[in-house]
Amino acid sequence: MRRLLFAAFVLGATPAFADGGDEAKVGGMRIEVHAGIERPNLSDTQGGTTYVASLGSGFVYGAEIGYDVKVSEKVTVGPYLSFDAGGANKCENYTISGVNGQVCFKSKSNLSVGLRGAARLGSKTELYLGLGYDMFDTDFTIVERNSVTNAVVFNYAATENRKGIGVSFGGNYDLSRNMYIGLGMRVSELGDFEGTGFKLQRFQGHATLGFRF
Repeated sequence: MRRLLFAAFVLGATPAFADGGDEAKVGGMRIEVHAGIERPNLSDTQGGTTYVASLGSGFVYGAEIGYDVKVSEKVTVGPYLSFDAGGANKCENYTISGVNGQVCFKSKSNLSVGLRGAARLGSKTELYLGLGYDMFDTDFTIVERNSVTNAVVFNYAATENRKGIGVSFGGNYDLSRNMYIGLGMRVSELGDFEGTGFKLQRFQGHATLGFRF
């Protein structure tokens, strides 16, 4: 009799254990912090050949806030706002006609707002795809000096907010009901660079720690 009572208790309790609070939360507000590498490029296609020039690379860190609407048991869609502080920079020296020059590019920050959709694969993994409007702040400078006297003969500096379309994609893995980690990528197309005909692109890869509420 004691064994039967014990067996009944265990069988009756099993559903309660299975339905406990360990199952990952789907939908609702989420906040993420992330860190990784960014790499802005210039690209141009001529005669079927694409030319790419790197504008440096550097450490990037930021955060994202979003609200996911649950449209089915495994699919969510919702708005997001993401901000990253950039670290990419590059300077190049040149000499022409008795002038020594230096041109420098520096990434400052990137702000993105848009929509993100996610689909769950199994009980702990999700894949996501986002489409947003990106605003990329940059510094661009050119300084030229006389090669004999070292006097400045030309000085140009511009801080610009470059706008374009950004696509983000990646995957997350649940550590608990409310916490997850992930890997992601963002690719931004930001239009013509300084009237050169070269297209400015920004690539970012990062690791994520996120929380759902």
